[in-house]
Amino acid sequence: MLEGTLDSREIVRSGDTSAEAICEKARYVLEVMEERLRGLGADWTEVTAVNVYTVHPLENELRSLLVQKLGLAVQRGIVWHWTRPPVQDIEFEMDLRGVATEWVA
Repeated sequence: MLEGTLDSREIVRSGDTSAEAICEKARYVLEVMEERLRGLGADWTEVTAVNVYTVHPLENELRSLLVQKLGLAVQRGIVWHWTRPPVQDIEFEMDLRGVATEWVA
């Protein structure tokens, strides 16, 4: 079972903010999210909202990675919050949800 860790010695490519490292961090986070979805008996097709938290550009390889992994969920959009994640050094975080009806006021 994959699970994210906040131990700085185990953070994926800790301290590395190259485009390649950000993609590797994102790939890991996507794997953790997918495993959590499976644990809930769900998959990416049931995701209705995705939020990404990073100050790194969502372009080229990273964008392709997200689009490829999220599949149809990407049609509902990805909200990019240009901010650092609350945990220092992880550089890329995301959350997601799947709801039948969402009311926004």
